[in-house]
Amino acid sequence: MKNIYLVAFSLFLLSCSNYEKTAYGINDEKAYLVVTSATTEPELEKIAQEFYEQKGIVIDVSKSEYDNAGTIHNLSLEVDCQDGYSGTASASSVSLLKTSYGFYRDYRPSIEIPFYIGSMEDYRED
Repeated sequence: MKNIYLVAFSLFLLSCSNYEKTAYGINDEKAYLVVTSATTEPELEKIAQEFYEQKGIVIDVSKSEYDNAGTIHNLSLEVDCQDGYSGTASASSVSLLKTSYGFYRDYRPSIEIPFYIGSMEDYRED
């Protein structure tokens, strides 16, 4: 009976997990980053370097924690767009299993919300 509960609990955790891959984009109109429970430390280091080289955006995840496989465990995200927009976000391993976290900076002049950082649950690239 104990094994049945363990199997059921494991299936529940798998169904709740955020298995989407890390997503990001950098162009003239916007820049965004979506961190998931599958994001790795080397991935974030590479992405942060690209943001800095292409847009001057500083992404600091040095206070984040990773598991033995190098996958994000606890996220600590600091973003400075170097143009007046900056912010921080954090997420525990439990939160990362439920939703993704990150930021976007939209450079279009008519945009209502030019910067956001936090849960990316409702973020949709348009």
